[in-house]
Parts: sequence; C-alpha cells; structure tokens
Amino acid sequence: MTIYHKCKSREAARSTDISRLRGKTGALIHYVWRADLKALARASMETALNSYHEDLLRYVQRDEHLEEVAATLVRNVLTDHPDLMTGEMAALMEEAEAGDGVVEHVIVSVQEGDDLLGNFEEAVEILVEALGVGNCPVIGAVHTDTDHMHFHLVIIRVDVDTGEVVDLPQYDQIRGQQALAVMEDRFGWKREENSRWEVVEGRLVLDGATDHGPADDPREWP
Repeated sequence: MTIYHKCKSREAARSTDISRLRGKTGALIHYVWRADLKALARASMETALNSYHEDLLRYVQRDEHLEEVAATLVRNVLTDHPDLMTGEMAALMEEAEAGDGVVEHVIVSVQEGDDLLGNFEEAVEILVEALGVGNCPVIGAVHTDTDHMHFHLVIIRVDVDTGEVVDLPQYDQIRGQQALAVMEDRFGWKREENSRWEVVEGRLVLDGATDHGPADDPREWP
C-alpha cells in the first residue's frame, strides 16, 4: 500500500544551539541526499534515546538492507551540496530563533509498479502545498531498496522570504493523508488499503460520502 509517514523526535520542540542544529540537520540531510547510514547514525546520537532516527537506522540496517538514491531535488535552497545545505539551513533557523522543532522529516512509500520517479517533483509539490510549506526550504530524494521505492523530504519550516517560522496545519497527519489521496488519483498509484480519503470526480471525499472541497486546492480542505 502507499504510505505517508511523518517522523517525530521527542525533543524537537525545544530551542537548540547553532552547533546542534548544524550537527543534527546536517546528518539528516546527508542521509536523505546520499542514503548515508553513517550520517543517520550521527543524527541518532543528536536526539533522545528511542528517537525516530534510531528507529529509522535500525530499519534501514536490517538484513543487510541497502538503500540507493535514485533522484534528488531541492526547493527554496540555494545549493545542491549537502555540506552547504547544512550551513544554509542552520543559518536560516538561527536567524528565525528556531529550534530543531522546525525540522520536519516525512516519507512517502509507494507500491511495486507505481511510477514514483516520473512523478517525484509533482508529488512533492502536492505535499508541500497541502502542508502549507510551499515557501520553505525542502530537500528531497527518492530511495530504492528491496521493499518499496519511497521518497524522503526534509522540510525546514521557515519562510525564506519573511524569515518567520511557518506552522503546520493543526491536523497535519490528516493533511498528509489527504495529499496522498490526491497523488494516488493524479498518478494512478494503487490506493492505500482502508484509506478514508479519496478523490472522486475532482473532489476530496471522506469515507466515500463527505465532500471536502476541490482536490486541487488545499486551502479549501479541513
């Protein structure tokens, strides 16, 4: 099934010094951009015990499992080199006086046979607009492995024009599921099993009955 997952860190809400921002954010960027497990291990050390980084590290190391990067993209970022990205993102967060709570990591996984590579950029566009972070830095990559092709996004919730922290929608997990329904409809991906959201004749529909507005305009969604 197609899966939308938002990773969380237990200590992400508190303010963080700039050296820690560079370490944690840089490690996560390197993992996403290069499928660098050493970077992921560093990220796990920068967070609390049993954090999502550690869980993710255990998952990607299972059974000699290997990930490879098939495609990358950046939005609202000046460089495509991970070391320079780290400095740029850390400086942006420092200027906004933001802690690592503004660093979001989301994963979208598709079923075998679904065309992710051909729809990667548009899928990212759908998701970031749904989450209201279209003017924030986004660093993304498609990873391939023996299970399911998937993409990772690192989103820094700071508006690049205003320098202000951008809040996610109140029910951002639901918004992610809504965006996933739009992707499934637009790209012909297999629908998530037991999903409550779907697109019917251009409308976003809940439980096969309740119309929640046009599928192409997240501003109208609940």
